[in-house]
Amino acid sequence: MKKHLTLFLILLAPLVAQAQGGTFDFKNAPVAMILDVYAKLSARQLVIESGVTNQLKFVTVRSRKPVTNAEALQLMESALREQASVKIEPMDAKHLAVKLVKQ
Repeated sequence: MKKHLTLFLILLAPLVAQAQGGTFDFKNAPVAMILDVYAKLSARQLVIESGVTNQLKFVTVRSRKPVTNAEALQLMESALREQASVKIEPMDAKHLAVKLVKQ
């Protein structure tokens, strides 16, 4: 998994460095991998509720065209919510809470 995460981060480097112009494609990626990329793009620390990364769910999300960081974050949030029942909420200026959606 670490090898795949490194590859995804290398591919996402232009997206992190710029406000526009990046694309991404995650196929059946573990929730933890999506959250790692999300943290880097948002430049905020994630406070992850126990159980979020322990679940055996995978997420598929991609941008069909170049997107801004904000658009990439929205796409990842939607995919996490719909496919893994995970929601991300602001806590303060530096932290985001990551929780399981109560069904």
